[in-house]
Parts: sequence; C-alpha cells; structure tokens
Amino acid sequence: MSILLALLACSTAAPDPLVGCWANENGRSTECFEAGGKYRLSSTKLGDFDGKWEREGGSVVITVGQFPSDTYAVQAEGDLLTLTHESRGAKGYTRLK
Repeated sequence: MSILLALLACSTAAPDPLVGCWANENGRSTECFEAGGKYRLSSTKLGDFDGKWEREGGSVVITVGQFPSDTYAVQAEGDLLTLTHESRGAKGYTRLK
C-alpha cells in the first residue's frame, strides 16, 4: 500500500514552470529548458549552445560546455520569466508558444 501511495505522489507532482522555451525581452536570444535537464541557448549574436540545467531550490544552475556554471534566481509567473544573476543582474523573458 505504501509503495502505491508513493507512486501516486510522484505522478501528481507539478511540472517545473521553467520547462519550455523563453524569448529574451530584447528579442536577440531564446533559452530552452527541457524536463530532462537539457538546455539550449540560441543567440542571433553568438550562435547556438547546448548544455544542462538543474534546480537548486529557487535557483537554476546552467552549465554550457567547458564554461563555469552560472546560477540564477528564478521568478516564473505564467508566461513571464525573470532570471537574476548575482553580478549581471536580471534578464526578462516571455514564454514561446
């Protein structure tokens, strides 16, 4: 019985609101977060970069290639997202549909 309850609890977990693709407010880049932890940055200026992401509480840690990981505080409300880096400040995004 306890195994069944544990399975039901796992299946009803709310999806992470970060999952999806987001357009930067300046329109020059998109960032996509897949449920399995895959990350993709597409920039008109810099090109495309693949990496991984993981949640740490109210933050997200993004790692791309051999670059050091970056940690951002996450604020997601509906179709709006703000990622705030300790030294680079906040960036605003809108969910792509």
